Amino acid sequence: MRILIQCNVKGKQMLTSTITEKGQTTIPAEVRKALSLKPHQRLTYEICEGGVVVRPETENLMDLAGSLKSDVPAASKAQEREAARAARRGKHQ
Repeated sequence: MRILIQCNVKGKQMLTSTITEKGQTTIPAEVRKALSLKPHQRLTYEICEGGVVVRPETENLMDLAGSLKSDVPAASKAQEREAARAARRGKHQ
């Protein structure tokens, strides 16, 4: 069972946008700010009874690629292949 809490804050206006012929819309600046949305960020849409919930897509592991810096240079393809061979040999001994 899913319980939805409706946001009925007095004094807050309901924000709207218009859908274009291509099915596109602009997310109001206030919403982008509230959700900390950035350009090219993906959104998820959850269709619920009586409406839809829009959330920023949760980050996956690939979104973090390159976020860690290292002083060790990346291995070449040949070095990666050799390391994989060595690991396989170690498993079979």
